Amino acid sequence: MMKPVVVLLICLSYATLRYIVFGDVAIEQWPVFIVNKSVSFFVAACMAASAYCSWRLKRIGLLNAISSDELYSKFEAKQSAMWGRWAWHALILHVLLSIGLLNPAYFAKFYDGAKLNLLGNIMLLAGALGSYAFYRLQSERLNNLIKVLACLALLGHLLPMYSSWASPEKWPAYFPPISLLSALLASFAAIGFYQSSRSPL
Repeated sequence: MMKPVVVLLICLSYATLRYIVFGDVAIEQWPVFIVNKSVSFFVAACMAASAYCSWRLKRIGLLNAISSDELYSKFEAKQSAMWGRWAWHALILHVLLSIGLLNPAYFAKFYDGAKLNLLGNIMLLAGALGSYAFYRLQSERLNNLIKVLACLALLGHLLPMYSSWASPEKWPAYFPPISLLSALLASFAAIGFYQSSRSPL
């Protein structure tokens, strides 16, 4: 229980520093805009942690663990599922907060006038298609390829923000964008789940 809470507090602190302390976002935006940024970051971190536990579980099997390691195997499986549950619940909160923020004032690049453009539609489609896969992250006995799809859906949701990734001189206090860090975590998670799904040679 404590580990996810600590990670969430780190995500909240990072977003607050980047966007309010060193950035130009007003403090009045903290309860929704900043919290939403933090929660999206937390989703990616939970996925990466779940993938790491899943990879460790696979390593135990590959090393032909003796019976005394069975409790450790169950622990890793439960840890992977626990992080998956946190990712799912955080995603629900992220979706609810994002609905309230989805307008041209916050996401101008996703709009042509009052309507969503192609980029905005792709972002929403990726989020919608990934919701079911995120839900399945809660299972500790699930084919990891489903979890890979969840990671790819998150990447599809983040890639529209890539334009700010290659301009470190524009980053507040050189803090990388949360979308970039989340994309790296999602990529790590996709690789981890993919490796966990592969059969031993």
